[in-house]
Amino acid sequence: MFKLRTLIYSLFMMFIVAGCVPPQGIVLAPGDNGTYQQGKSDGCWSKQHAGTKKDSYLYNHSNNYRDGWNYGYSHCAAGSTNLYQQGKSDGCWSKQHAGTKKDTYLYNHNSNYRNGWNYGYSHCAAGSTNYYQQGKSDGCWSRQHPGTKKNTYLYNHNSNYRNGWNYGYMHCQ
Repeated sequence: MFKLRTLIYSLFMMFIVAGCVPPQGIVLAPGDNGTYQQGKSDGCWSKQHAGTKKDSYLYNHSNNYRDGWNYGYSHCAAGSTNLYQQGKSDGCWSKQHAGTKKDTYLYNHNSNYRNGWNYGYSHCAAGSTNYYQQGKSDGCWSRQHPGTKKNTYLYNHNSNYRNGWNYGYMHCQ
């Protein structure tokens, strides 16, 4: 009876421990609260864009952030930003809002961005704002660039925009 109880307990503990493994592809160091992933994202952004996105405090005080930043910077392909998608998003935003969101340099010098912008502008319905998508786009932009692009009113009063913004910020590369 003792052996059966020990076997059942062992199997139970094995299932409990198996459920505590992070999702495949995400390896967190002991004590890492996501700073490695943040550092990796910032390092990659720095490789792909002019300028550097680095949290100096974390880089100097967190081994996880520093290791992630160094890995992201050394393993990201320079210029691998999907400029067609960026242009498409900017063109759609321009159609749905007052004003224009267009990177003039990219529009004039990069056919992928220009084609995406033209497609986004011509295929988005004016005035039919999808607040989740708008929030997702703004959140992603905020993750990839210095500063924050957040419509504070919509963030505080529209759950679709807020949920989209949070998703875009957390899942954008």
